[in-house]
Amino acid sequence: MATLVFNTTPPCAEVYIFDKLYGKTPDLQIINVEAGTYQYRITDNNNHLYINDIYVQLGKLTHIYINLNTNEKQEEVLNIGEQLSDFTQSPTSQPSTPPQIPSPFDGGEPILVDEPLLSDTPISISKHADYYDVANTITVAGASDPGDFDSPVYNREEIYKIKGRYSEKIIVKNDGFIPLYVIVAHATSSTSWTKEVPIYSGEIKTYYNIYGIRLRSTVAGHAYRIMEYDLQFSIEKSELPFTLSTTSSTAGSSFTSALSQYEIETIHIAGLQSNQIKIIAINGQSVQPLKYRLIFWSSSTANTTNLDTDKFVTDVVMDFSDSLSTFQIDTGGGLVNQYYLDVSDLVGLYTDDDGTVTLHMSLQNLSPTAKIAGALGAVQFDIKYGMKA
Repeated sequence: MATLVFNTTPPCAEVYIFDKLYGKTPDLQIINVEAGTYQYRITDNNNHLYINDIYVQLGKLTHIYINLNTNEKQEEVLNIGEQLSDFTQSPTSQPSTPPQIPSPFDGGEPILVDEPLLSDTPISISKHADYYDVANTITVAGASDPGDFDSPVYNREEIYKIKGRYSEKIIVKNDGFIPLYVIVAHATSSTSWTKEVPIYSGEIKTYYNIYGIRLRSTVAGHAYRIMEYDLQFSIEKSELPFTLSTTSSTAGSSFTSALSQYEIETIHIAGLQSNQIKIIAINGQSVQPLKYRLIFWSSSTANTTNLDTDKFVTDVVMDFSDSLSTFQIDTGGGLVNQYYLDVSDLVGLYTDDDGTVTLHMSLQNLSPTAKIAGALGAVQFDIKYGMKA
C-alpha cells in the first residue's frame, strides 16, 4: 500500500479522486492506496479547478502541492514517515512537525482499482529528444487470452529496455479490422502486468507511466502503432461497418422453414468480430411480400418460457409488405424479382453471452399469410454492425 498527501494554496480546497470526494486541504492524507495511476480533481470556493493524474508507487508517500492561483504543481515521493517539504515557503524552509492525519480518514478508506486508469486527460509530461514511436504488426496469432504475460503470442514493446526510462504518456492505436488485446506494466515485477483490455478497430487508448506493453491478436499481421507523440486521433470506432449475412438456402445459416403467423425459426451464425456489438442496419430480400420480425438472443439456449432465463436482447421489424419501404426491379417482360428492404439508424446493443462470437437470431412471421418453405419463401439478410463502445 501507499499514501497520498495533498496541500494547496489557498487552503480549504476539496480533493476528488475518480470523482469521489476525500476531504479538504491542508494536509489531507489518504492511506492504504494501491499502486497505480489515479485521476484527481481539486476545486475551491473561488472557482479554481485543477485536474491531473498521479502514479502512486507501492510503499511510498506521494506529496502533491497545487498552487490554485497559478495552476502550478509540485510533487515529491518519500518513504512513509519522512518529513514533507513545505512548498508554500522558500525551498530551504521546512515544517517543524509532520502533518497529522485528519481524523475522518484515520484507518484509511482505501482507493482500490483493478486496472490502471485509461484516460485521455492531458497531463504535464517531460519532453524527450527521442520519443518511442513504433508501427508494427502481430507476429504470432493467439486465439484466446493465455493468462500469462510471458506467452509467445504477445508482441513485446520493451519501452524501458529500449529508452532506458518509463513512458509518462503513451498511445496505442489499433490499425487493424478486429480487436487488439493489450496488457501493460508499470514496473519490472511479474505481478505488475494488467489484465487484457480490448482496443477495437480504429480506436486508441492512452496509458500513463508505462514500463512495457504487450499485444495480442487472433490474426498474425494485425497492424498497430504505439507512440509518445501527443497527436490528436479520432477515438471513434472504424466508420466502415462489419457485415454478417444469412443465406437464402444453406442449412444452418438460412430461414427455410414454412412459418404460419407468429411462428418462428431460429438459427445461430458464427463469425462476429466481437462478442459485444452494436447493430446499426439490416438489409433484406424476400421472395414473398410478408411482414417479419428478426429477434436477437444472447445465447443458443434462447426462447424459453422461463422469464428469468430467457435470453431476449432486441428485435427489428422487416416489413416487406409495406409498399412505401420496399421495392422490386422490373427484369423485363413484365416480370419482377424479389422485394428489397433497408432498415437503418438502428442502435441494437448485442452481447453473445456464450462467448462464441455468434449471432443467435430468429425469424418470426407477422403476416396472416404463411411463409412458404424452401425457395418459394426464401429470405436473406445482411446485418451491419460496429463494435460496442
